This record gives sequence, C-alpha cells and structure tokens, in this order.
Amino acid sequence: MISLEKNFGFLLKNVNDTIKNIYSKSSKQTLNYLAKIYTIDNSYWITNLNQGVQIYNKDKLNKPLKIILPTVRTTRAFVDNENNIWIGSTSNGLYFFPNLNINGIQFKDKEKNNLYTINFFENKIIIGNEKSELLILNPETLSTELTLITSNTSERIRQLKQHNNSLYVVSDLSLKTLNPQFKLENVKEISNPSSSIPRLTNFKDVTFNNKNLFTANANGVTKISSNTHKFIKLWDNRSTSVYYKNDSLWIGTTNGIFVNAKNTIKKFDIGVEFNKSIIYAIENSPFGLLIGSNSYGLGILNNGKFTSISTKNGLLSNYIKNIFVDTKNNIWLSTNFGLNKLVLNKNLSIKSIKSYTISDGLYSNDVRACYVKNNKVYVATSNGLNVIDLSKKTNTTLPPKVHINQISVNNQIIKNIKKNTFNYKNNNIQFNFSGISFKSLGNIHFKYRLKGLEKEWIKTTNRTVRYSALPAGKYSFEIKSISKSNIESQKTASYSFIIHPVFYTTLGFRILILFIFLSFIALIFYARSQKLKRKHAINEKITTLKYQALNAQMNPHFMNNLLVNINDLIVKGSFDLAQKSLHNFGQLVNLTLQATKSNLIRLADEIEMTRLYLELQKIRFNKNLIFNIDVSKIENDLDFIMVPPMIIQPIVENSLRHGFKNGAKENRINLNFTIENNEFLICEITDNGIGIQQNNTKTSGTGISIKNIKERLQYLNENSSKEKFIIISNIKDEFNTLVGAKVTLKIPLINI
Repeated sequence: MISLEKNFGFLLKNVNDTIKNIYSKSSKQTLNYLAKIYTIDNSYWITNLNQGVQIYNKDKLNKPLKIILPTVRTTRAFVDNENNIWIGSTSNGLYFFPNLNINGIQFKDKEKNNLYTINFFENKIIIGNEKSELLILNPETLSTELTLITSNTSERIRQLKQHNNSLYVVSDLSLKTLNPQFKLENVKEISNPSSSIPRLTNFKDVTFNNKNLFTANANGVTKISSNTHKFIKLWDNRSTSVYYKNDSLWIGTTNGIFVNAKNTIKKFDIGVEFNKSIIYAIENSPFGLLIGSNSYGLGILNNGKFTSISTKNGLLSNYIKNIFVDTKNNIWLSTNFGLNKLVLNKNLSIKSIKSYTISDGLYSNDVRACYVKNNKVYVATSNGLNVIDLSKKTNTTLPPKVHINQISVNNQIIKNIKKNTFNYKNNNIQFNFSGISFKSLGNIHFKYRLKGLEKEWIKTTNRTVRYSALPAGKYSFEIKSISKSNIESQKTASYSFIIHPVFYTTLGFRILILFIFLSFIALIFYARSQKLKRKHAINEKITTLKYQALNAQMNPHFMNNLLVNINDLIVKGSFDLAQKSLHNFGQLVNLTLQATKSNLIRLADEIEMTRLYLELQKIRFNKNLIFNIDVSKIENDLDFIMVPPMIIQPIVENSLRHGFKNGAKENRINLNFTIENNEFLICEITDNGIGIQQNNTKTSGTGISIKNIKERLQYLNENSSKEKFIIISNIKDEFNTLVGAKVTLKIPLINI
C-alpha cells in the first residue's frame, strides 16, 4: 500500500480536483465523504464513507473503473506481501480480496453457476452448465449475449469440442452441433433412439477423424459418420472418454484404457494403479498422450513408456477432471481441489507446478474445465466462471513467514527468551510456532530440526514440537514454514540453548542412554505398525466373510418361497400360468445368481428382480395384486447407482406375507425411489395391508431378512453408525384409521 498523500504531491492535487468535479455532479455527494486515497496495482483506490471503494484507472480519471462494496462505509485499505487486499469499514468489519488479477462472473440464478465445460467459438466464450444451457459470453465484459437451451429436461453439458467449423455439444442425453451463426443442430438424442440403431446411454465424450466422430457412452463406443450421421456400435463396454490419434482410437473406461487399432479393441497396460482407475480425460501433447484418472493423478504415455504425476509431486489432487494444453505447451489440470498449471521439460521432468484455489480468488475449488487464450485462463467451476490474467505479475508466490510463539521448559513458559541455559533437570522443552500465509488458508506445513540432536529436517503439520529428557549439550531449534504452493519461508526462526550435564555424566553413558531411547521409540512405532497391519488384514477378512455369509443366508430363504408358489400353480392345473411363472422364475434365478456373486449390483438389476418377484406373486394372489414401481426421479441414474443385492425384495416379501393376511379385495404395493442430499438413495415401500400390529412378525419376518439388510447397510456406512437405515411405520387416513404400512430404506448412495 502506498499513500498518495505521502508520495505524489502535485499529482495528488490534480487527482483531488478531478474527483471533486466528479462528485460535484450530484448534490447528494460531497468531497467530505472521501476517506483515503491509495495506489494499488497501477490504479487509484479511494475509500469512501458513502459508496464503498472507487477504483480509478490512472490514465482515465473521468469515471471510476469499478466500484466495490458499494453499500459499505469504507475507511482504510492495505495490500499485504502476498498481494491480498484488506479493506476496513466503519461497522461491517474487515473485507478480504485474495487477488486483483482473478475476476469472473456469478449468475443470479445459482444453478447457472454449476459449470461443466468451456471453449472459445467465433471469438465468444461458450460455457455449459447443468441446466441444459449454453451460455455465450463476451470475452471482454463477460456479459451474456445469448443463452441456448439444448434440452427440455435438465441435463449436464459435459463437453464442448470444435471440429470442421462447428462446436460439438456433448450432454447427458444428446449430441448436437453449434454452427457459426449460433444455431443448434441435432446429431443424436438418446431419449428418442432409432429402432434400427443400438440404444445409447449417457454421452460422455466425443473425438474426431477426417470422416467420422466417435462417442464415449455409458454402454459403449459408437462411430458416427460426419456427413450422414449414420451410427455403428463399435463396443458394448462402459466408456468415459475417447481420443483419436494416429489411426487408433483410445478409449478411457472405468477399468483403465483400451485402444482400437485395425478394428481390434484391446486393453493397454499402463500400470497396476491406472489399469484399475476411471479414466476421465485423454489429451494429446508434445510430451505424449496425457491420461487423467480419478485416483492416481496424471499419466503420460510417450513412445511406449508410461510415467505418472500425482499429489506426491505437488498436484492439488489425484482426481483429474479435465486436461488442457495451451499454445506454450503448459498443461492445465482441472481437479476437485483446484486448478494446476504444470510445466514440463523435454525429459518429462517437472519444471514447475502452479496452483490456483479459492485462496487465490477462485469461486470454488471444484474446477471442471479451463481454456487458455490471449494470456488469460477461463476457469469453469461449480460456482461460476473465473478469469485469471496471466499478463499481470503478482506476489502470490512470496514465501510465508514463521514465528516461534512460545517456549516452555518443564511445562513452565519462559517469559525471558534471552535465557538459554538450563540444568540437567530442566530438559523437557516444548516449542509452539506458527506460519503466516493468507493464500494458504491455514494449509501450512512446517519442517524443523534440533541441531545437536537431529541432522535431517522433519516435516509436520503440527504447530507444537516437544522434546523430552534431552541429554546435556548445546542445541539450536530451527523451524521453517511451507505454503500451499510448496514455497518455504526465506528466514528460519531459531532458538539456541544449553543444558548443563550432571557431574557423573560421561560421553559413553550419554551415548548408551540415547541409543536405548531411540531404539525404544523405534520399537514402539514398529510394534504399532505391525499391530495395525494385522488388525487391518483381520478386518478385511471378517468383512469379506460377513458379506459371503449374508448372501448365502439370503438366497435359500428367497428361493424356497418362490418354488412353493410355482408348485401351487402346477398342483391347481394352471399350466399356462405355470409356464409363464417358470419363465419369469428362470429370469429371476439367473439375475439372483449373478447378483449374489458381488457385494454390490446395479440398482436397475435389483429393481428388475423385485419386479419379477411381484409378477410371480400376482399369480399367487389370483391377479388380485397391483403394484407400481416409480423410478421417474432417478431414471437416468439406474445403471450407475450400486446397491447390495437382495436389499428390496425381502421387504416386499414381508408385505405380501404379513400385510395381506385378512384377504383384502385389492392388494396394493407401491415402490418409490428418490435421492436425498446426494448422500442416500431413498426407497419407500407402502402397502394397503393390515399395518404394523403389536407382536406382528411383519417387522421381523423370519428374523433373517430385516437383520440382514440392516447389517449390510451398516457396512456400507461405517462412518455413520447411528444412522437409521430402516424405518417402519403405519399409514393412517384423515380419520386416524389404519390403512396400511410403510417401510423406508435409506441406502448409502454409491455411484460408478
């Protein structure tokens, strides 16, 4: 911060004259409202007791460049050594602006701010959000010039990619093109599939060669002619990303990467970790093929050799959502913890890694995509669009400061830190320290050493270090702080002290004591490590055995009930119905056998097993059973939500066995599925039976199913042991008359 009153003399008079003329245009504004004038980032900042802070360009003093905090009575401004701006007010406290060189736009409709992709087309910014909207913005003002709706239903716009003077718009349920006149043309809609074309589900990505485009879908890969838009299904496995390069189609999946070369699709070995990871992004670069995983960071495939870069190397996260390579061959990685700029040399060694997070001015750390153009980075986040101006140099990389705040000897605080000699009894010393970096938002690490005891630096996130029973000798405690950008403090905080020895202490005795002490500490850590490894192995084995036992316990009980129903049909001579039942039963048995091989299955398969079971039960009830399964609110997620097998059918079975004992004229069962807070899948099962009576076995069944379900749901949600996963209640009408029962299942939400 530089005060103009101190440094600019005659210039200050000219500035005040200009501002006085501006304020004289309104009778409601007077020069008395001004508080202070500062120069910040080549601009004049004027705090104001009436209209916040007015920012004037030094070359254009006729009107403010910008007004911030317009309703706040501001008093003082300050720029710290990390280029953060602090503004004081008379009654609203202190305001913090993390970076002058990062701005952006947030829409009034919060749902518009949930952005997924960004690109430039016809010199306009094009962004896609989760409301099926293409927002076309002016690059200079960031104002919205046009909004295009791609679908009548809300769906995510996942990708925007240019090809042949068109911008391809990839959303959940459709693939469209945007022409230079900003008109949308349909290529394919999943909601209205052609009968002659294999059904597609959920578009994920698109790539191109000279004649065709290729799409990654939830159920495979499709080749589409660029001219005729005819489809050919190339692959039936779930795909998450695609990239065409050198006559080969690279396919990212939930289980590594595959390559289609000469009409043969084979898995490409990129190491144990990446082979079992979801591949969300594939991009070409001068360094080779860049591969973004959801668990292990960035992979680089160059001339058959594969290397990886992860959080161990300085990335913000190992979950790579998008990759962008700019004209200078810098690699930009969008992650769930912020944005990384990665600079490599020809040997694929890391030259530098730059991080951008909310502490630098981003609206959110959940970065979905970015685009670099004209020395500006346009960042699509879950909370709006940010623009980073790379042409402006900032001090955001300044090192943090470190301070030793307090020193205690034998739990007594030293008030006079100049005291640095102690006798052999005062040998328990504790240091409390802190690092200062507002950019790091508390994410500061430290490294320390006690010279005279430790040669190597020790890293820690704690702010306290304690040394117990130090032997006599000369020591110097040194501490450094490390910011989130991995920059160390330039100055080391230190404290030197001496512990005088007891008279009978010898060098050999000290060495022996030190050896025993270090060996004991090492033994404790070794024993603890071995104990944790054994405990972890036992827990894994127990969990596996429990799941196997639960599945084995469920299947005989379920199969026996269905076989009894089919046997009754044969005895009664209803052979047509028996044949139909056996067909349904065969499908049900096949699904059940497949389901019980795994601890988790698709929700679509679980619902299909329940539907087949209810179809069989309609015959038992002489067609006097009406059921409805409502999945309208989760229809697009049926293939991607995972649930334990046999989790819904036992509840339906209990309703049939115990809820309709009195022979109701019309037996009804309804199943309704919703999602709660993006955390739980809610399944409500209601019937019009006799309800829950005292001592009614409906709440327990055979004593197996309900307990089984509770245990399996508990295993899925071990961090929330107090959560109530099964809620059983009666349904009463407006006259307080019992009209049925309701069972609510809260299933922890698991997506693939």
